[in-house]
Formats: sequence, C-alpha cells, structure tokens
Amino acid sequence: AWSGLLATVASGTVVAVDYGHTRTERPHEGTLTAYARGGLTHPVPDGSCDVTAHVAMDTLDADELHRQGDLLRSLGFTGARPDHLLARTDPLGYLRALERAGAEAELARRGGFGDFWWAVKRVGGPDVP
Repeated sequence: AWSGLLATVASGTVVAVDYGHTRTERPHEGTLTAYARGGLTHPVPDGSCDVTAHVAMDTLDADELHRQGDLLRSLGFTGARPDHLLARTDPLGYLRALERAGAEAELARRGGFGDFWWAVKRVGGPDVP
C-alpha cells in the first residue's frame, strides 16, 4: 500500500502514522487483530469485523522515521503547564493554555500516543520540504 501511494505522488511529502513497531520489536505472536462493535474480537476475514495488523515501520521506504512524541517535542510541543499567574490576569486564556498543554502532553506521552511511529518520504527531488 505504501509503495502504491508513493507511486501516485509526483512531488511532495508523504507521511504514514501507525502504532506499529520495528522489525526487532515485532511481537513473536504477530500483530493480527480485529475490532467489532468498538471492541477487540478474533480476526475472521468474513466482513463481520475490521481486521488489522501493526506495520513494521522500518520496512517502509522512508527518508525519516520518528516516534510521535520525539517529533512533537522537536517542534516545540512541550505539554508544559501555563504559569498560574495567567489565571489571575486572563482566566479564559489560562484555561485555553491549560487545555492545549494537556493535549500536547497526551499526544507526546510515552506508553500512549507518543509511541506512534511517523514515516516521512520526500518525493520529487531534494528541494521538497
């Protein structure tokens, strides 16, 4: 699927995000699983459930491979709580900043969303951002 997607892009940056693993971290029992009605179930390819498997991200043809938390922190997303003094001078601004800090922290949290993998591939030449 990845190589097929790359073949459709003449120029640009393609990003894949997955909760996968690397080849060395691949679970011995595999990663095939399924979901039905919002919960885990046995994978049966009969249309009664959504069958999925984690991707070994280092097998993709990618220029860069990052953990989501590391990438977000490198872009300045810290999850740092706002200064409490802001609550006195701008209560609504404080609540917005607190909400943003919580979202940033959750997206970068190890053991959660921060462990997602990002594969980045630039297509069309060296000047593609």
